[in-house]
Amino acid sequence: MIEKIEKLKNNIFVFICMAIGLTFISILILNAVSGAAKSLDIKENANFVEVEATVVRYEKVYDSHWETYSNGINKNHEIINYCTIYEYVAPDGGVYSSYWQTRINTEEEAKRQIGMKVTVYIDDELNLQTKSLDFDRSGVTVGTVLGTVFLLFVVCLLIASVISIKRLRKYQEIVRKSDKSLVEKTRKPKNFCTLHFFIITAAIFACVISIFSARDMEKSYQTFINADFQEVEATLYEYKEFEKNGLLYYAMFYKYEAPNGDEFTGFWQNDINSKEDAEAAIGSKVKVYYDENVGFLESMNDLQEIPKPDTDFVDIVVPVSVVLFVNSLTRFIIFAIKDKKYSAQQQGEAQR
Repeated sequence: MIEKIEKLKNNIFVFICMAIGLTFISILILNAVSGAAKSLDIKENANFVEVEATVVRYEKVYDSHWETYSNGINKNHEIINYCTIYEYVAPDGGVYSSYWQTRINTEEEAKRQIGMKVTVYIDDELNLQTKSLDFDRSGVTVGTVLGTVFLLFVVCLLIASVISIKRLRKYQEIVRKSDKSLVEKTRKPKNFCTLHFFIITAAIFACVISIFSARDMEKSYQTFINADFQEVEATLYEYKEFEKNGLLYYAMFYKYEAPNGDEFTGFWQNDINSKEDAEAAIGSKVKVYYDENVGFLESMNDLQEIPKPDTDFVDIVVPVSVVLFVNSLTRFIIFAIKDKKYSAQQQGEAQR
């Protein structure tokens, strides 16, 4: 009976926590969906008029590109893209401006769009503008369904909580009517071995991983700092075609043959818009920097920008892991002792 009471208490606690969490998530989702739906309703009912705008300027945009070197170190490279901006001046003097095309790979392509006439739609009364009248409601639909499903889960959890509370009160009344001293004597110790075993395993894993990770980071850093890079000539030997936002671009790759006969390949650049230019670049010589322990760098600036690895997390993870390990191991041992005493007591009662 005591075990049933403890189990019901745990279930009620879990049900209520899950219900609170899912309610909070549902409110956030449905609130966002409500705002998006209102915005779409306004746009769908707006009196948009087709007008001709002009691309007036372009802006430089910086993106990140992660590259993995031969020694396993990841390096974040900055990639430059461009976006064009259109502008339309209404008869009343109002100016409408927004992005026309993003992620343009070359500045030349962005410049070519300057002065280009493009079709946009505006509602002068509501001060709205859009590049297309095809408004997508799929996001609103998905959000509504997801929020509703979460709310149904909340209702189910609350019903389960009410049922569990009624059963808990019933069992507690039975216990109150029984001999309390007998209940205390026959109470089985709570078994949290599974939880503590998980904590012990996780603590050991976190401690080992953090120590080895810090060691490897420091080792890789020292390898880079002490590397002896030599300037060598590599050859652009192939290109690959990619498409993004409807635009084609080409990435170039180089090849280098070391004096010992080993052959190395690597990425060179990805900002070529013309297939003819990519084909013409095949066979061209490019300068790269090579070290036999590290590999290749496109520029020595890449080496200078590498910061010393931050291993302060080891000072936090290791002590916390040790504390969790000792705490769970102690509780594990205490339970084993109590459980042994309980089993002996139950055996004695059975013999009497």
